[in-house]
Amino acid sequence: MKGFEKKYDICDIISEFERPKSLGMNKDKANEYVEEYWSKSNLDAPYGSNNESFKQFNNRVCSFIDNELQNYPDKTIIFGHGTWFAMLCFKFLGYNKVNEYNMRKFRRFSDWIFSA
Repeated sequence: MKGFEKKYDICDIISEFERPKSLGMNKDKANEYVEEYWSKSNLDAPYGSNNESFKQFNNRVCSFIDNELQNYPDKTIIFGHGTWFAMLCFKFLGYNKVNEYNMRKFRRFSDWIFSA
């Protein structure tokens, strides 16, 4: 295509909030793990194979908004992962406080996004 230049940067900050399936659990164990993790709403508890906490994940998305987003030109499309985009949308909707209440609210929000 004339005038089209393939240019992209890989931005590690938008990597996924790791799912427990990468821990080698079967589907039933992974589902139990997920339900227990979100029901406890412990902001500092590690999640998935990279042991990132919800608070760390939240801070990573906030860092992208504060430090990276303005570097992308208008009309840029960013491809990433579902949970990451759900958190980005959650932030844009004004949920900026990191607490147990918003962690549970984010879980319901992301479930709603993925069920659509």
